Amino acid sequence: MKARRRSLASVLSLTRASSGTNSISLTISSVEEATPGSVLGSVRLPGDQDPHRDPHHPDQDHPHRQLTYTVVGGSDPDGTFAVDRRTGDVYLARPLDYERDARYTLQIQVDDASPQSPALPGGGRTLVRLDIDVADSNDHAPEFPEDPVTVVVSESAAVGSSLFTFQAWDGDGGGANSELRYAVLRQWPDAPGLLTLDPATGVLSLGRPLDREATPSLVLVVQATDSPADESRRRRGSVTARVFVTDENDNVPAFASPAAVSVMEDQPVGFVALYVVARDADQGENGRVTYSIAAGNAGAPASRTSPQGSRGHEPPTPPDPTEGSRPSHSPILPFSYDLSLAQPLAHHNTCGTRATVSSDR
Repeated sequence: MKARRRSLASVLSLTRASSGTNSISLTISSVEEATPGSVLGSVRLPGDQDPHRDPHHPDQDHPHRQLTYTVVGGSDPDGTFAVDRRTGDVYLARPLDYERDARYTLQIQVDDASPQSPALPGGGRTLVRLDIDVADSNDHAPEFPEDPVTVVVSESAAVGSSLFTFQAWDGDGGGANSELRYAVLRQWPDAPGLLTLDPATGVLSLGRPLDREATPSLVLVVQATDSPADESRRRRGSVTARVFVTDENDNVPAFASPAAVSVMEDQPVGFVALYVVARDADQGENGRVTYSIAAGNAGAPASRTSPQGSRGHEPPTPPDPTEGSRPSHSPILPFSYDLSLAQPLAHHNTCGTRATVSSDR
């Protein structure tokens, strides 16, 4: 004979009403992951002859009693459970889902099929109310509503400020199966302490000051893990977050051209004596510079010929002394300033001119 499959189940309570009501209440529980075909329990009444027992050792109290069990009502319209008509064993017919139904009720009618057997308490029929409680199993992994996510933060953000809150959803029922913990699984580039993540709330915060010129963007992989006591049964979900740092005008322009130049006295008026070049490490309009002559010798024979605020052109000389020393991701834009002769030079005449440069705001 093929062995009957059984699942983890327990009888939680048994309440017998007075003999005049012909009713009994039972409660059993089953784990959500029980497989269809499993025996969850039994509603066999005391004194009923078990057809699976050895016929040479029948029940001594009621050796000829033969009862039948029939489901006549309850809250199981889909036929999730079945009751063996002869034994009263309760079988699982369909997969359980705690999130859909956590409790079922079956009304089972018990009839005595043997007219010669002693009558059941209160007559030949008994109604059994069977409550089936479904225990949640950790069968859902955490999920994030959006993947990837984009986070934009100004490089002037204060240390400790909240940048974003990660919120995953777990389809399991309440309790540890749906309690989530958050952690940064990976981060590019590696910048220890720059960002912090609260493991309980999922709040991403700024751990130390930002510098867009050093770190214009970051990529994080954040993982959510549920919390059943058995670590081997924990489930995980992850999301990719892209953090973009916006620019603030926090860099001053710096001159890259020489501070002194020698010019032959016979150079014509309009001769370009020097390309004045300044660079600003900021981005966009924050890195755009304008030029002006701030001071110089009285009657100095020099003037600015490029329109103020124009981008001008990259001068062929001199070479940028800082070339190759800046990170490749810093957008350095050069702006030239043509310093030309406004009048003829006399022998031994010197011209001292101080140019200033400012960043547009």
